[in-house]
Amino acid sequence: MNPIVAIALIFGLSVGLVALLVLCNALFAGIVERSKATVEHMPIRSFLVGLLNFAFFGLISAGLLGGDGGAQMIGLLIASVLLSFVALGLAATARLAGQRLRPADMSPTRQVIAGAATLLLAASVPLVGWLVVPALAGLSGYGALIIALVGRERAALAARRPAPTGRAAGPGE
Repeated sequence: MNPIVAIALIFGLSVGLVALLVLCNALFAGIVERSKATVEHMPIRSFLVGLLNFAFFGLISAGLLGGDGGAQMIGLLIASVLLSFVALGLAATARLAGQRLRPADMSPTRQVIAGAATLLLAASVPLVGWLVVPALAGLSGYGALIIALVGRERAALAARRPAPTGRAAGPGE
């Protein structure tokens, strides 16, 4: 491959990824904000939840993609949803990184751009950047998104429950 074409391809993919993360942040601002807060307060739990869910749904998707006709379509659908969730989680991670890099900037869009550019530059470092940065950022964001989605459902269920009417007796009563 011509080196100029390779550089143009890498540049185009980088700009496209930044644009995707800005779009995710703009269209799904609420869930990205909740995911950002989750990955900020529970980074290890977010990573573990992301790793387990990605492995589970990734294996299911890969298994179905190896099948025929209808199974391939279901596998493709699962893979598409999985990668969409990873993109939303990556937007939350980029926003957190941008917020920490630019604390005085109140624009979430500029924070996402700064965070995404920093993650892309960090991912360009040989070996560590190629392997560790995308895995940590992507899986942590994906896990935080899942926690934020499940947490919202739990909060909605708790809000629907009736409040207790009686007062429980304390230890000295």
